[in-house]
Amino acid sequence: SIWAPALMLLLLFLLDFAAAVAAPLDGCRAAAADVVATETEAEPEAMGLKLIQKASAWHSSRASTPLRPGPPLQQQQQQQQQQQSSPSPALPQLAVTEAKTRTISVYVYDIPDSVPRGDIAVNLRDDCRQPKVHGCVETATVGSEEWLTALFGTSEQVTIDGGRTVACRQMTAYANARILYTTLQLHPERTTDPEKADLFLIPIYTEDWLPDVATCPTFEEVVELLPHLNEENAGRHIWMAPTPGWFGEACPPFYAHSNDPSAAARLLSKTTKLSLEDTESAPESVFWNETAGEAAMLGITWAPPISENLHSVPYATVVSGLDDKDLEAWKKVAFDTKRVRSKLVSAFLNTTHGMMQALITRNQLQAICESRPDACHHKATTNESLSASDFQSFIGELLEAEFCLQPLGDTVSRKGIVDSLVTGCIPVLFNQYQAKLWPWHVGNWQDVAILFDGVPMDLIDLLEQIPQQRRKQLRSNMEQIFPRLVSHKPNDMRPGDFVDTILQHVYDLNRH
Repeated sequence: SIWAPALMLLLLFLLDFAAAVAAPLDGCRAAAADVVATETEAEPEAMGLKLIQKASAWHSSRASTPLRPGPPLQQQQQQQQQQQSSPSPALPQLAVTEAKTRTISVYVYDIPDSVPRGDIAVNLRDDCRQPKVHGCVETATVGSEEWLTALFGTSEQVTIDGGRTVACRQMTAYANARILYTTLQLHPERTTDPEKADLFLIPIYTEDWLPDVATCPTFEEVVELLPHLNEENAGRHIWMAPTPGWFGEACPPFYAHSNDPSAAARLLSKTTKLSLEDTESAPESVFWNETAGEAAMLGITWAPPISENLHSVPYATVVSGLDDKDLEAWKKVAFDTKRVRSKLVSAFLNTTHGMMQALITRNQLQAICESRPDACHHKATTNESLSASDFQSFIGELLEAEFCLQPLGDTVSRKGIVDSLVTGCIPVLFNQYQAKLWPWHVGNWQDVAILFDGVPMDLIDLLEQIPQQRRKQLRSNMEQIFPRLVSHKPNDMRPGDFVDTILQHVYDLNRH
């Protein structure tokens, strides 16, 4: 049976899960408590202790909530067998809309990448210290190749159609914050007068997946760095976490709540926050159970997003930072409805880690692809960074495939979804919450993707039956949203691109 590997994996996961959470029930709470205890012994007067205790107290309160049981395994199996889901019905062509041209002035706070706190260097930005980042934007000459590489990754050439080449960039997954910060520093409407600013940028972020809380700023330290922040303009302050924004992936002030006893925290809770996911696309009520076991086994504090005023924005794309000539050449390949794509289905699947639901889905998809090698080309992936040749091969696969299978990643989103959209490889989604991602930049997912509720056993047959006309419509619609997914060079920002789309929406949110 093609479901056997998935069922075996589920059984092993449940056994590990039970062992991990039995005593204590919440391993995440125990891990957080251990951090606090260690800090107390090592530095009883450290200013960071207060913040660590706040984070631990919040997570302890969440951990006291009983785990929400899902449906029995037999019921899940029956539901999957009954769900002979068919793709969405034919859709109309998207209307071409002109990019908004509203002029928005931006104030960027002048904040160093770290500040001292006794013997501790408080981390405010760490992209120049990340091993996966190709250089430091802040020390490179604006406009140089070194600068572009630090922002967008290395320049690569991808060969398709038996010899045709197109340019792209191999960028790290969590590049959004450095791109936003650098772009707004060079924004044509940047102002040094806070009284004239429509929006404000808080350039405090970490690209580290789980930052060291001991080196994080406190609520009060963040507010002290923002002298122009007040109750009236807090919503006009933009604060980005370049990660999925789950609890533990940013420093605790990013998760400030309006009911916190700290006045500084209550003020920060009103700021407009951005990350790859939000409480709509990754609700705690749905994904708490999915992650509690993994967090317990890893001994980390990690849970779905809880930030207030949080909005999801897509990963930076492989075509960001290209010049106009290369962008046009790319579009002619990715969205040419007359070009024959050599593969029906492409799938890049990591079946070794992630949420339980994601692991089951990925193993199901792998089994389906192995049963239909004539139609589905799949490759196992790992967490290791791709070599230049592997990256070129990966992007070439997307440009040659009609459909790209995109199950849940480590969380709800995965960078591959955005890669599919810009390569013209129609994304195939398997979870309803994926269709809640990135509404500002994507809009209605039914216009650009194939949506299933779970994995139908006849998946490949269903995709083969999708008429060519509908495929062309989907690809044409993908081309319409393409500008909103592209970050141009920061000294050459365009109306309606990735950064401008953010500014326009945050401005609209705060119009009075």
